[in-house]
Amino acid sequence: MDLSSFTIEELLLSAIKSEVDARDMYKQAADRMDNPFLKARLHFLADEEEKHRMYFTWLLRNKVPEAFLELPSDSVVPLPDIGCIEEDVPITILLRKAMEAETAAKAYYEEMADLFEDRKVKRTLLLLAMMEEAHHNLLSKELEAAIDDTEYEKAWDILCDLHDEYPEK
Repeated sequence: MDLSSFTIEELLLSAIKSEVDARDMYKQAADRMDNPFLKARLHFLADEEEKHRMYFTWLLRNKVPEAFLELPSDSVVPLPDIGCIEEDVPITILLRKAMEAETAAKAYYEEMADLFEDRKVKRTLLLLAMMEEAHHNLLSKELEAAIDDTEYEKAWDILCDLHDEYPEK
């Protein structure tokens, strides 16, 4: 994708929107999970996205001090719409949508890094891109486990029973 036609303000606001949307989706997905292990992973990802949002907010305030922190309703760049997650959406679809969003965010941050001359900003954006790739990989492992829904549910039921039987002290 060619980001050169967008202002830094537009790009940063879109990045903030993407992180807010991802954070909210992970929180919403975690809240509907019975599986405490997947719930914990989704909360972890929500926390990661919040940290990314904080960085982009800081960057916006430092690079475009006159900017208003008003998120666009639509992103100026083509990022997947992960939107809200309905109760009946299968976990495999939720995980695939999240993986798609993480992959798009990685590509977006890599390209955005090319627009900054500041070496610290460039390195941080590339680090964020690597984190998005790590998120994708984590989600990919969860998806592999979820593909065979019956075995996935059986395994998690056993682990959940063990967790209930032997709670942390």
